[in-house]
Amino acid sequence: MSGDKQCQQIPPPRIDWERQECESVIAYKAFKIFLEMQERDLGAVASELSKTRETIIKWSEKYEWERRAALFDFFYAQTEKRNSTQEQKKMAAQQISLGRLLQAEGVKALKEKDLSAEPIAVILKAIELGIQIERSARNIEKQSIT
Repeated sequence: MSGDKQCQQIPPPRIDWERQECESVIAYKAFKIFLEMQERDLGAVASELSKTRETIIKWSEKYEWERRAALFDFFYAQTEKRNSTQEQKKMAAQQISLGRLLQAEGVKALKEKDLSAEPIAVILKAIELGIQIERSARNIEKQSIT
C-alpha cells in the first residue's frame, strides 16, 4: 500500500453536491460554505474556516468544487424553472376561469335585463373584459370573427 492514508469510508454520494467518498467532514463543510456563497470565493472560505488559502485550493481541486457547484446551480435553476412554469399554468387556469365567469355572468345579465329600460354598456364591458382575460391567459391574439 502506498503512503496514502486510508480515507473514512462513507456511502457513495447520490448527488454530486453531497459529501464525496474520502472527503473529510471539514473539507465538505468548506465546500458547503463555497456552494452557498453569493459570489464564490476560495479566499473567503479560507478566512471563514481559519484555513490557509492553499488548503482550500487543494480541497477545491481534489473534490472538484467548481464542477459540483455548476451541477448544483443547474439543478436548482431547472427546479425553479419547473416551479415557475407550474405557477404560470395555475395562474392561466385561474384567469381562464375568471374570464369565463365574467362572460357567463354578462350573458346571463343580458338575458334577464329589459334592454329598453337601461343601458347595457356595463354588461357588455364585463363580457368584453372576460373575453380579453381568457384570450390573454390562453395567449390568443385578438381575432376578428368575420
